[in-house]
Amino acid sequence: PSFETARGCPFQCTFCDQGLDETKIVSFSTKRMCDELNYVAEKITKFSGTWSIAFHDSNWGMYKKDVDLSDHILKLINEKNWPISIEISTPKNKRQQILDIDRKLKNRVGVNLAQQSMNNETLKIIKRDNMTNNQYVDFIRELESRDKVPGCELIIPLPNETKQTYFDSVKILIDAGVLIGTYTLLMNQGAELGRHEAIKKYGLKSKWRIVPRDFGTYRGKKVFDVERVCVGTNTMPYKDYLECRRFSFLIHLFTYSVFFPLKKLIKKELNISFFDFVWCVFQNLEKNNNQKHLNSNFSKFYFEFSNECEEELFESKKDIYDYYSNDENYKKLLNSELGDNLLRKYSAKMICNVLSEVIDFSIDLIPKMISEEIMKKEEIKSILESSRLWLTNLYIFDAIFDWEKEKNNETIINLEYDVPSWYINDQKSILNFKKRINYKMVYNKRNEYLKNEIITLHGKEDKIYAVGKYFHQMSTNSDDIKKTSVQVS
Repeated sequence: PSFETARGCPFQCTFCDQGLDETKIVSFSTKRMCDELNYVAEKITKFSGTWSIAFHDSNWGMYKKDVDLSDHILKLINEKNWPISIEISTPKNKRQQILDIDRKLKNRVGVNLAQQSMNNETLKIIKRDNMTNNQYVDFIRELESRDKVPGCELIIPLPNETKQTYFDSVKILIDAGVLIGTYTLLMNQGAELGRHEAIKKYGLKSKWRIVPRDFGTYRGKKVFDVERVCVGTNTMPYKDYLECRRFSFLIHLFTYSVFFPLKKLIKKELNISFFDFVWCVFQNLEKNNNQKHLNSNFSKFYFEFSNECEEELFESKKDIYDYYSNDENYKKLLNSELGDNLLRKYSAKMICNVLSEVIDFSIDLIPKMISEEIMKKEEIKSILESSRLWLTNLYIFDAIFDWEKEKNNETIINLEYDVPSWYINDQKSILNFKKRINYKMVYNKRNEYLKNEIITLHGKEDKIYAVGKYFHQMSTNSDDIKKTSVQVS
C-alpha cells in the first residue's frame, strides 16, 4: 500500500522538476491520512500478504505533519503490529527528526539518503546542499547502530562529473558501509538540466528509452511511457558512461545482503577495503571485454548487462514506438526479455542462476589481495574454504518457487572454521573459531513467511522479477533469506 501525504519540494536541484515552485507544495490533513491508514490497516491485516507500506512524498519526515502522523502510526503498530516496515524518501535535512521518528516507530522506517554526487564542484552546479562527508558518515554510524543497512543514490553523468570522480564518490560511500544505487540522469523537460542552455553548456548527450515495465495496450493501441536520459557530457564521454554503468552494476550486486558475511570477512578480518575488493572483481571482468568466448556465466551475464545498457537506448521517441509496436518486439516486453530495470534484472539473474559461481569467483580473488602480515596462507585457505561452503548452502532462493519439494531438504556441511558462530559474534576474530564442526542447513518459519510474501506480491511466473523486487523493495532483514545453521555431531 502506497500513500502520498504531500506533493512538491522546497529544494531547487537542477536535475529535478518537483522543486521549481516552492509555493506549490500541497498536503492532505493529518486527519485524512489517519483515516486512510485506519482503512488500509483494517483491510490488509486480515490477510497473509505484505505488511509493509510506502510514503511517496519527496521528503516524508521533514515536516511537523509527519511527526503528528507518526503518532498515529505508532498507535496502529501497538494495536495491530502493522506496518512491519515503512519505505520513505528520506528528507535532505532534518536528519535528527527522521531518526527520532524511526525510534518512535520501533525502528521500522527504511532510511536512505540520496547524495547524487560526492564531488563538491558537481554539487554546486546542480544546486545540491548536502551534509558534509563527516556528517554523512556520522549519520551512517547511527543507522548501523540500529541494525539498519543505509542506502544512497548517485546520478551519472552529472555536469563536471568524470569517470574518476564517480569512482571516488563510490569509494567514500562503500567504505563507509553504504548500499549504493546509481541512476542515469533524466533530462526532464521542466528541470534545469533538461533545458537547451544547460544541454549546450555541459555538452549533454541524450538518448531515449522505455521506462521499465511501463507500457500497455489501450483501446487497441500500444502505448509506451518513455524518458530522455543523458549518456554523456563534456567531462564524461559515452564510453566512460558505459564503464561507470558496468561498475555500478557490480556495486549494486555486491551490496546485496547475500554478500554481508563475505563483506564482514573482507573488511574486519582481512583488512581489505570493500571498494578495493569490488574494484578487483571489476578489473578481472574487464579483462574479458574483448574475448569472444567468455570463460564463466558470471562474465557472460556481466557483459549481457553492458550490451543491454546500449540496446535499450534509442535516438528518438518515434524510434521507440516504431520498434516496440512490432508484435515480435512487443512480446519481448511482455515476457520481460526487454524493457525491465537492468540493475535489478541482472542482479537477480546472478542471484538466481550463478550465485555459487559469483561466490567462487570472489573468494578466489581474495588471497591475491592479502599480505602475509595479516594472516598465514594456510589459515586464509581454511577460512575461505569454510566460508565458501557455508555461503553456497546458506540461502533459500532455489526453494522459494518450489517450496513443497525443497522445504525438507537438509544439507550437512563440514567446516574447519565455525563461520556461522563467528558471523553473529562482533567481539572475536575468526581465528578464535578454528574447530571442525558440522552444520545442518534447515529451512525455517521466517523463510516460509518471506516466500509467502514474495509470491503474494510478485507471483511465481517470473522468478527473476520477483527476486529482483525483493532486493529492490523488501530486503529489510537479511536473516529472512538464510537457512538456519543447526550444529550436529
